[in-house]
Amino acid sequence: MLNVKLERYLNTFWRKDEAKSFASLSELENWIFDQMQQDYSRNTWAMSFPTPASARNIHADGPWAIEFQPIRGETTISIHQIESSEGIIFSDGRRTAGRKYWTDEVQAWLTHCEQRRRVPQFNFASGEKPLTRKLWARLGVSLRIIRAADCRGRTAKEILEDLDMADDSLDRLKTANPYIAHEIFYPKHFFRTGL
Repeated sequence: MLNVKLERYLNTFWRKDEAKSFASLSELENWIFDQMQQDYSRNTWAMSFPTPASARNIHADGPWAIEFQPIRGETTISIHQIESSEGIIFSDGRRTAGRKYWTDEVQAWLTHCEQRRRVPQFNFASGEKPLTRKLWARLGVSLRIIRAADCRGRTAKEILEDLDMADDSLDRLKTANPYIAHEIFYPKHFFRTGL
């Protein structure tokens, strides 16, 4: 059984200390990742694990708090201490008079958590891949085209023709000049309409 001492922090005036119990480090890991409701794979502000390699990189004398922010702009949860039946297995020094400590097992677990953060794996039901960031960018361009068309009073058929032309242009962009690609995605009339 692990006892975890954590803090929920919104700002200087709203902080709350809590204690939670978990059966194992893997249960704690799943609880941390299940809280997340934002993209944490590229955003170290959303989730941070103190690994031995990163501690060496910054010449730290031990670990710092495990931090994650489940929803952007809301409370940040910081894990300051983890205790097992044998004693303290992780401490950032906040509750131990500045003495930082982590066992070899916790160091390996934190390295595993950092790898999971960087390359998240999910069990999707079908063999299809989920929508990628590139596709979302394409959808954003399509929405801008629709908004620009709406501002000019165009029909739905004309809007769909523009979207088909944009998709064809995306295929040709692989070999195109970057200046031309910029003109395709951000035509001058977008700036005149304020979009």
